Formats: sequence, structure tokens, C-alpha cells
Amino acid sequence: MNGVNFDQGRRSEVKLLECTGTQVKALGLRGEGIDFTGSNFEHLQFEDTILNSAA
Repeated sequence: MNGVNFDQGRRSEVKLLECTGTQVKALGLRGEGIDFTGSNFEHLQFEDTILNSAA
């Protein structure tokens, strides 16, 4: 995965399992059930992002 953007949205039950890549960005993302288990990304940039909150 290269050059992936998750901007200004709501996502649920996203599974990125055993993935590799570069330049994954999220701006203003809200997500529940997000799982990156076993993944390796070189550059993650999350800004104003809330994932898997308990609130």
C-alpha cells in the first residue's frame, strides 16, 4: 500500500492485516474496529484522528 489517504470521514471494521507500505495518512478520521495487526508502514501521518476510542 503506497500513498493511501483516509481523510475527513468515518470508517468502521477496517482490517489491514499483514500489510506493508509507505505514506499512509489520515486527517480528521474517526474509526471503530480498526485493525492493523501484523502490518508494517514506513510513514504514518495521523492528524486530528481518533481510532478505536473507548468513549
